[in-house]
Amino acid sequence: MKRKIWFLVIGGVLVVGIIAAATSFIIHNGDRVFQVSDLKAQAKSLQGQYVTVKGQVAAGSINRDDKTQVVQFVLSEGGESINIIYRGILPNEFKPGAGVELQGSYRADGVFEAQSFGRPSSFCAICHG
Repeated sequence: MKRKIWFLVIGGVLVVGIIAAATSFIIHNGDRVFQVSDLKAQAKSLQGQYVTVKGQVAAGSINRDDKTQVVQFVLSEGGESINIIYRGILPNEFKPGAGVELQGSYRADGVFEAQSFGRPSSFCAICHG
C-alpha cells in the first residue's frame, strides 16, 4: 500500500512538472526582449513588430494627461533613450528612475507605442517566482 502511495505521489509530481514546463514554454515562446540600445540598433527591422523593451524611466520626462490617460515619457538605458507613449492606467511602481518593461511596437517616427507594462512572463510564477 505504501509503495502504491509513493508511486502516485511521484507520478503526480512528474505530471505537475511536465505541465509547468509546457506552460513556461507556451508563455515564453517567441519572447523578444530588447534593451533600449538594442531596440534602437535594430529599429528599421523591428518597426511595427510587437516586442518588449526594458529600461529606466528618465527623470523629468513624464508628461501625463489624466483626462485621456495618455502618458508620454522617455525610457533610457546604456546612454540611449527612446520616447514612449502609453494609453492606460499606470502601475503603482511607475515613477522616475524605475526600471520597467513595456510591450508594444516601435513606430517609424521613432516613438515606442506601449500597449502594456511588464512582460507576460513577469506574471509567470512558475518561472519567475
